[in-house]
Amino acid sequence: MTAFSAESATLHVLAFREGVLSAVGHDLLLRATRFSAELSEDKSRLKVRCDAASLVVETAMRDGRPLPDAFSAADVRKIERSTREEVLEASRYPEILFETRSIDPAGTFTGTLDLHGRARELSGRWHLSDGRLEGELAIDQPAFGVRPFTAMLGALKVRREVVARLVLPVA
Repeated sequence: MTAFSAESATLHVLAFREGVLSAVGHDLLLRATRFSAELSEDKSRLKVRCDAASLVVETAMRDGRPLPDAFSAADVRKIERSTREEVLEASRYPEILFETRSIDPAGTFTGTLDLHGRARELSGRWHLSDGRLEGELAIDQPAFGVRPFTAMLGALKVRREVVARLVLPVA
């Protein structure tokens, strides 16, 4: 097994806005600052553990482009606190775990995600590019008992589906 951490790999969560006031909101790119990943030598098995309290705001996004100055420091603190305390309830569910059941050489994988006290089997896509293995997994938050963030009486909210993206350097 080859081991990775936040120092050698990246784990992002993309959250997309919706609702009546979505035009004034921003999509979010969150980054896990504490996680570990283990990839088997033959790249057929992957296990990822993430500290749910470690997600931080990397940047606001609009149309897939970063907007580094869109949030004030106070906005960032508020988003991170809400993500940690209200959305993920990290004190109650401190760990997020994903373990593959199979990784298909054609670019798909299946595995079990344990999030917010619930385990579900999910499928995702992966590819090798420039010495990196990149995997992407769509996560329906309510399927795991997670209530997506809402503001302004629901006029601005995060879509029920977020995307987790893992990038590992591989030879």
